Amino acid sequence: MVQRSAMKKLLPAILSILWLCGPAQAGNIEVTKESSTRKFDPAKEVQAFYQDLLEKNPEVKQQVATRLKSIKDYDPDDAHCGMGDPQTLEWMPARDTWDVESGFQSSGHFLVIQPVEFARAKWRERLGTLVAEFSFTCDGKTKMDDDTPDGEQPSLIGNKISIQFLGFRSLQLSR
Repeated sequence: MVQRSAMKKLLPAILSILWLCGPAQAGNIEVTKESSTRKFDPAKEVQAFYQDLLEKNPEVKQQVATRLKSIKDYDPDDAHCGMGDPQTLEWMPARDTWDVESGFQSSGHFLVIQPVEFARAKWRERLGTLVAEFSFTCDGKTKMDDDTPDGEQPSLIGNKISIQFLGFRSLQLSR
């Protein structure tokens, strides 16, 4: 679940210690969705795509297994070791535009940060982190109806979002 308060708390720490390295071999994994009834929320769509990759994509599953093996003290056979809740964080660069005539366009990057944990009742220890990077583009058309009151949102005609998995990133501490 995307949580703004958690992201606000995480952002200063991430910016001070995170250095993104090159991607693991990810291939070109992409999804595109279209809708005329609901406007897409890029953060939620990225999170859903990430979860889908973890559950269904054999290449991504293998990459996760390899990364988990490299985390000190992680034991896949220990029922207390597992992955915590992923957090979706908007990253740079990002761009948004909208006007009545041409509709809206947005593009940007997201990091999905998922802790690897050892947990028991009343005790949790973070052993490491998986960081996945995604890019997205979202385009849509809107219209202002003659009977739309001032201050109201325009009506959605349709929109499309494309999300690309760019790979997992490695964390390195820097000061």
